[in-house]
Amino acid sequence: MSRNWSTEAIVLKTHRIGDNHKGVLLCTPFRGNISAIAHGAASQKGKLRNAALPFARGTVYLYEDKVHNSMKITDFDVTILPEGIRAQIQSFFAASIAAEIMLLGHVESESREMFDLFAACLDFLEGFAFEVTENPQRQVHPMSILALFLWNYLLFAGVCPDLDFCGTSGRKLLPDQQVYFSFLDTAFMHTPEKHDMSGHHLVLPPPSLTILQWVKEKPYTRTGKEALPSHTITPLYNLGIHLVQQFIGRKLNSVRTAAGMFRI
Repeated sequence: MSRNWSTEAIVLKTHRIGDNHKGVLLCTPFRGNISAIAHGAASQKGKLRNAALPFARGTVYLYEDKVHNSMKITDFDVTILPEGIRAQIQSFFAASIAAEIMLLGHVESESREMFDLFAACLDFLEGFAFEVTENPQRQVHPMSILALFLWNYLLFAGVCPDLDFCGTSGRKLLPDQQVYFSFLDTAFMHTPEKHDMSGHHLVLPPPSLTILQWVKEKPYTRTGKEALPSHTITPLYNLGIHLVQQFIGRKLNSVRTAAGMFRI
């Protein structure tokens, strides 16, 4: 590969280097997450200042020094600067959780699909941030957008629990009925087992299972901004977060920071 190359990218995280520069962590569709230095990005007049803004998206131009194993951004053609996400606090926290998941649990084998999933999530959150000012009663909540992102992520990562059959009886799960998720058995069930009666399970009211089976069959670009029944959003979000954190192997700082911020 040439030392100079370009790629689509979304800014995941930045940190200051000295007075004028910033380190930038980028999510890319074919090389996963990459770190690069943006010289002058911390300066108000620097041409790369947009490269240091979280969730900025576009084409990044890079110079790779293979001898010193380092990369620097030479230019960043920003096509989407999500001002709405940064202005609407619930959208911002939802985007931050999605970004931390991409940062800690990026699945290299599904890099393109994961990139598109993350990009679509940001698009939906940006749309909500602008539309909520015009219609405060809008049903599609950032927590709903994020919940569907989580379950699509689990499907792409190959760690989504079986959505079709009971984990104990093997009988087919009925999508229009209430189901239980056992944290001990990591499976959906018709009824909780005796050893689960102490609270090691989560109740998912109907039509939660129908929604998850629908997510499995339809692309996120079609389902991500659908209005979910309000009583299903919190359990789907809570279980999705639990399973993602289990897969990543650690608690997400952004989830703790956002606690109490989402209200349905």
